[in-house]
Amino acid sequence: MTGRKFNIIKRTAAFLLALALLLTSVWSAGCSLSDETPYDGPVMTDITHCGGNEYKGIFDGNEYDFLLCLPERQEDSAPAPLVVMLHGYGNTGEYFRTVTAMDKAGNERGYAIAFLTSPSAEWNSGIGISDKDDVGLIKAFAVGLQQQFNLDSKATFAAGFSNGGFMVQRLAAEASDVFAGVASVAGMMPRAVWQNRPEKTDISVLMVYGTADDVVPMHLNGSAATSPNPAIEDVTEYWASAAGLAEVTTADLSPKAVYTQYTNRAQSRFVGTIVIDGGGHSWTEESISGFNLNEAILDFFDKVGQ
Repeated sequence: MTGRKFNIIKRTAAFLLALALLLTSVWSAGCSLSDETPYDGPVMTDITHCGGNEYKGIFDGNEYDFLLCLPERQEDSAPAPLVVMLHGYGNTGEYFRTVTAMDKAGNERGYAIAFLTSPSAEWNSGIGISDKDDVGLIKAFAVGLQQQFNLDSKATFAAGFSNGGFMVQRLAAEASDVFAGVASVAGMMPRAVWQNRPEKTDISVLMVYGTADDVVPMHLNGSAATSPNPAIEDVTEYWASAAGLAEVTTADLSPKAVYTQYTNRAQSRFVGTIVIDGGGHSWTEESISGFNLNEAILDFFDKVGQ
């Protein structure tokens, strides 16, 4: 697919979505969603520093390892924003830190970056049958960090890749009482989450995917036709509609990447997509995609946290 044809397709899709959300625009201009009920669930306890950036904590009687990379701050500094990073299938927090270097990018901009490791090497994102309470775990983890390290409960985010990207889609549907926004990289929404999605939501969502990704179903390359999970374009339309976002803008991040943003008149929440022409199932590198993924995610979280 040529870059010119790719950009025409994306801009056409954005225009059609704007038309489809016209009635939603009227709704969002006249009213707003009520504030989420403050989180009053369990919190990770016994958080212990093990040396360097290594920590451990207890949730539901089980011990979890994680890395916490804090920015430099003065004693009287305001609470720092937090990003919880969720690794892909078969990986660890340490591996994800090495691959993404999000700790360096985030700390330079004042973010605390936490890499949680799943003991089973995967997250219960809604694919398959599992009673593992990873939604509860990740919420308890984020709130535990907020309380112990003076982190901002109004600017707490999650980002994940692949299976971690699936998981943040589930968090967006079920954990908006803790997370203000999420970024899903090469992550689809599992069918079980789709079937139980809320009618309205107040969370901001960024989705990053490539047109050659053989895991994320999409209409653009025809892969959605044989997938039991929803097409990423339909997921995008859902998030924008559920949040009452009808204003659509597009911009080229690079010759290979188009950013589409959905917002409302108040610009109180956002949905965004970054579509990489020819991109595969990876945490994309700047040398390949032409833009810095870490900075794009942090830019998105900056807007949400304002």
